[in-house]
Amino acid sequence: MIVAKTGKTSIREWWINSWPRAYISKTIIAVRMPKFYVNFGVDTKTGKSYSERLVELPFLFRNIREPPAEVLDIGCTCSILSIQLAMLGYSVTGIDIQNYYFRHKNFDFVKGDFNTYDFKGKKFDIIVDISAIEHFGLHTFSNMKLDLDADRKAMRKIRAMLKPGGQLIITAPFGVHELVGNFQRIYGKKDMKDMLKGFRIDNSRYYRIRNGSALLPIDARTAERVKYDAKNGEYAVVMISATRV
Repeated sequence: MIVAKTGKTSIREWWINSWPRAYISKTIIAVRMPKFYVNFGVDTKTGKSYSERLVELPFLFRNIREPPAEVLDIGCTCSILSIQLAMLGYSVTGIDIQNYYFRHKNFDFVKGDFNTYDFKGKKFDIIVDISAIEHFGLHTFSNMKLDLDADRKAMRKIRAMLKPGGQLIITAPFGVHELVGNFQRIYGKKDMKDMLKGFRIDNSRYYRIRNGSALLPIDARTAERVKYDAKNGEYAVVMISATRV
């Protein structure tokens, strides 16, 4: 079990101090959970990293505003992020089209499509979308009707559901624009600019993944030129913290 520190310890300090514990907890939980929960970023047999979560989660915990706050975690399945946030004192709602297997007193789970689910006017202080937006409307995890504009619709709904001045933390594949089959989108510079209309970007980071394992920090211009290469396991990811304006 992950035990979060209390008192005056900041979220950033907690994440830095608890990374090894969080990794161990994920490994242990994954033994009892469906295989898709082994999605923390490290292959425990080979030691190789294979997921952008290794950089996305530290980015989130270094940038998220301190609790108390109402948080919406979009696409929460395949992650324990919602539970980590709940344990840190946030009031968390998670939504996903797949089942979620974890529970916490500060966490509520909604099974459904974010774009069609009726939140009955509820507003949030913080919304997080960790590598989920690129799959919206595609056949990645379901046989739902194909909707190539679903990600844009989701971004408009996200902004509408944030309180004025609310925070968005979002990560996504980045580089040369491409639709990778019916699996995911690779967002270009113009795509992200369009998606983030109505937001002020407060912080951003870019990483390049090579050979499915090496995570390399890069600048924005370099990231824009990265072309998705599934065969060689090469792509880039953008991480953004933004404020609703």
